[in-house]
Amino acid sequence: IDSLEADNINLKQKIVKLEQDNGTLNARIADVEAKLKAELEKAAAVPKPPPATYEDALKAFKDKKYDDAIKMFETLLTGGIAEDQADNCHYWIGESYFGMKTYEEAMKHFGMVFQYKASEKKGDAQYMIGRCYEASGDKAKAKEAYEKVTKDYPTSENVKKAKERWGKL
Repeated sequence: IDSLEADNINLKQKIVKLEQDNGTLNARIADVEAKLKAELEKAAAVPKPPPATYEDALKAFKDKKYDDAIKMFETLLTGGIAEDQADNCHYWIGESYFGMKTYEEAMKHFGMVFQYKASEKKGDAQYMIGRCYEASGDKAKAKEAYEKVTKDYPTSENVKKAKERWGKL
């Protein structure tokens, strides 16, 4: 009986210790939860800018804020913009890179326009590919690109410009 009473006292002491540890842990959890709640409230209080629209991105391009325009158009592309505007986003990203004189990157995005079946930007993209080659000093490829505009996109507004540039090379 003495042995059982000693075990019982020992177990009661362990229970008291566990209850104290449990209280300490609960206090820590409450502290962490309070800090998390405060951080979430702070984050919610920071006003978020409205999502960029296609028109916002075009305005940034027209204002020659090419980096901003590229970011906005890319955000639209990753955000699931409709396919009938996705080709335009790639076109304007290409125009932005052209404005920054980053011709390889510009040509990459102009080339992406051709992946879309129904794109009214194909003639424009082909013309701009010619401009990229011309600006890069590759007259032969520029001529090919301008010739392609006149042959493949005869109704494009850029046919006249392509012929003029082609004639000057």
